[in-house]
Amino acid sequence: MDTFDTQYYELLLHLVNVAEEKPSSRPGMKTKSTFGHSMSVDLSDSFPLTTLRKTPLRWIFEETLMFVRGESQTKVLEETGITIWKGNSSREFLDNKGHTDWPEGEIGPGSYGALWRAFPGKDGKTVDQLKQLVDGLKNNPYDRRHLISAWHPQYSVDFAALPACHILQQYDVTPSGKLNSNFYMRSNDVLFGLPFNMAQYAFMNICIAKLVGLEPGKLTYMCGDSHIYENQYAASEYLLLQTEQMDIPPPPKLEITKELNTLDDFVDLKYTDLQLTGYNPNPDIPNKPKMAV
Repeated sequence: MDTFDTQYYELLLHLVNVAEEKPSSRPGMKTKSTFGHSMSVDLSDSFPLTTLRKTPLRWIFEETLMFVRGESQTKVLEETGITIWKGNSSREFLDNKGHTDWPEGEIGPGSYGALWRAFPGKDGKTVDQLKQLVDGLKNNPYDRRHLISAWHPQYSVDFAALPACHILQQYDVTPSGKLNSNFYMRSNDVLFGLPFNMAQYAFMNICIAKLVGLEPGKLTYMCGDSHIYENQYAASEYLLLQTEQMDIPPPPKLEITKELNTLDDFVDLKYTDLQLTGYNPNPDIPNKPKMAV
């Protein structure tokens, strides 16, 4: 199985050189895109944190743990210097979206963490999908309904700062004791979003596998619209050229050093509980454009 970076490079090369340009849902911004792309990586011997450019593992970890805790207030990220949600949860942004009663930093009950841990259900009750997933993997491992959905037809549109991009996770247990997982994205910014999301769901697989007594297996990415924006064309070409000149470094490995026996152990993880080894990425993109969705 090819490494993530080999497949990532090939996708980016296709978008730059082959994909057709079309309008996007962002006014005045065109994209080059492909529909229905997928890739798989083996998590048993490596961690898919891109080495084509430096990518901040701490940002990936902190955002993912915010979702795992079921939180929708991004100020907890800003307080640690992580600003990925700042533009999409500012006072101006929320007011323009009609969420004038939301405090600054709030991304809503239709956001990832809120739906992972409190999906709206029958009679005003909510479903803790993460708990349901962990319990199911422990008690009925070969069930085919090990799912977490981050898409609610009403909440994801009306009660989220941004409609979720990565909308579905599914997990599968093999007879040999490995945990495979798929994640589906309706839309993905390939230049900046894909490396972030691939590492994010690899981290989820590794943690959940440890929590339920399994080994990490295969992670598969599936996407509706994989794209680069026109303000990312030059940066994408730069990254491809740099990779051709410097080659692709080998992928790193990630270990969770803390014991995970309960869901609370997962929720309480700290960045210092992670041990990343063998990460020697190529330099980052200079003057890179902002990440989009």
